[in-house]
Amino acid sequence: MGPVQPVMLGKSSMKTDLNRRRTPSQKRARDTIESILAATGDLLDEVGFENLSTNLICKKAGLTPPALYRYFPNKHAIMSELGQRLMAQQNAMMRGIFDGFSADDDLVAVIRHAMEAQLILTENTPGGHWITKALYASPALCAVRTRSHEMATDDLMATVALAFPGLPEDALRKTLRLTVEIGYSVIEFLLDVPETDRDSHLSETAELLAFSLARHQA
Repeated sequence: MGPVQPVMLGKSSMKTDLNRRRTPSQKRARDTIESILAATGDLLDEVGFENLSTNLICKKAGLTPPALYRYFPNKHAIMSELGQRLMAQQNAMMRGIFDGFSADDDLVAVIRHAMEAQLILTENTPGGHWITKALYASPALCAVRTRSHEMATDDLMATVALAFPGLPEDALRKTLRLTVEIGYSVIEFLLDVPETDRDSHLSETAELLAFSLARHQA
């Protein structure tokens, strides 16, 4: 995967540097970055975000602290890159699901499929659950999530708007933005409470979101 673009931070996160220190051109350096990210993903599943430290990451990756700090200033910067990569994959998956969407499609089924696919992708990503939690819980990382959700909304606007001709763009965008936020919040809930009936929660959420969007077809 190519380099992740730096995230512009809001005032609440200005004290935490989330940007990678350098973009390497040599394969060895790129491999080092990938080993740092892979070690972090595995450690998140083992110890969680709060107990994660750069020392643990170095030990897991077989690196010295200076080698890690050559590329990442802190653990939040590593989490930022992992978060951007995960959400980029989620957004790409959603684009594929909604590609070619029309008013004749079963909106509930499409939304449910998108949510379930995102949930499975996150579960199958090393550290995916903790990456998701950190993007919601850590003030320093919130900008990563909100930026990705804005991009997801842009993607949906490019496809879903064709099914709602004549609707003011600002009204549809507002509904789609809320749809994205609610959908991902439910995914986080299902990750946090694995014993819950995920099928019924996915179906009910899809029905609610579809109803909100279907109002614009009237």
